[in-house]
Amino acid sequence: MALLDRIRSYMDIPRLQQLALQLLATEPNLIPEDIGQKICASAHLYERCNISIKRTLWKQNISLFRQHILPLIHDYSNNRDLLYMSREVAGDSAREFTIRRRKNSALLGLSAAIGTDLRLYMQTLGVIRDLFLELNDPALGTLRLDLVMVMHENDIGKLVNDDVCYGLAWPLDACIIKQHMDEHQVQELQSYFDKFDNESMPYGELSLILSSPYARNILAQHVLSILEKIAPISAVSQRYKELTFPRAMLTMGLSARDLIQQDHPRLPKDSQLKTRAFFQSLLEHIEDSSKQPTKEDAIGGNAFSKEAAALFIFQFCEYAAAHCAIDPACVGTLEEQYNKLVSVSPRQAFKYQIARCNCPNASKFLVL
Repeated sequence: MALLDRIRSYMDIPRLQQLALQLLATEPNLIPEDIGQKICASAHLYERCNISIKRTLWKQNISLFRQHILPLIHDYSNNRDLLYMSREVAGDSAREFTIRRRKNSALLGLSAAIGTDLRLYMQTLGVIRDLFLELNDPALGTLRLDLVMVMHENDIGKLVNDDVCYGLAWPLDACIIKQHMDEHQVQELQSYFDKFDNESMPYGELSLILSSPYARNILAQHVLSILEKIAPISAVSQRYKELTFPRAMLTMGLSARDLIQQDHPRLPKDSQLKTRAFFQSLLEHIEDSSKQPTKEDAIGGNAFSKEAAALFIFQFCEYAAAHCAIDPACVGTLEEQYNKLVSVSPRQAFKYQIARCNCPNASKFLVL
């Protein structure tokens, strides 16, 4: 108490203020509110505080914490290099892109601000969620994934263990880095979801991570790989059920904004009959493309494009998420879009897919 009284007196003497701050830094969690308010009222004093003192001030004044992290979040979501990487997410670059994202200065700034403080971590997640509701920007889904994984890599167990998304983020991140998802990894993801019942499922939080272009792409690739296995024996295949869970995760990511807004979120349901008709149509394309294309076909764009098919699946799930059912007329429309997509290069088709992920209004600039 005597020390705090001395610190209070030092705060009013400019030449002793730095000493007062150094004393406070020895026990930052014990800073009383009156001293915290005095520091916050002076921009000069506030800027001279080290990060440990600022964390205490932020917990006393959450609006001050928001002021600190909002520019960092905006810097991350608007970073040109990160936006470029999110449009080139497939292939051998996935691991390199992940490393570069995790070293981004804005992300590291958020991590430094949070430290090991659970309250500040949860506040940061809340700000990211609020911004996503406002902007519907999938880059914020990638930030949500990156933030929990940075905490994991820094071995801050008391944060990640209280993050309901950690059990999803860790195995999903491994699939994204390796650009590979198989039946075993899907089962691992599904076992995490099985821990929740319909009432306790945190759809809003999970869907934010699944809204990331990186998550969407690896899920679409996996759906496509299942269809390729089904195609040769599509009439008698028992593997259709394998589509259910990855397609549900895709739909969850595409429905993220609605799921976060709902008080009692539920995944939109679509017609299984119409869904099967849609996939059957795509399977016919895959079966036809399994025949060795002629040189003319390849030049004309009739050869099967995995990237274009992944886009086709993506558009289907997007439509299902928006309309909850597939109108029979839509199947034909989507088939026409697919036929046009395979006539462009795989790179162009893939860029189109990711552009739609990152900009909800991108479709008006892209004509199929």
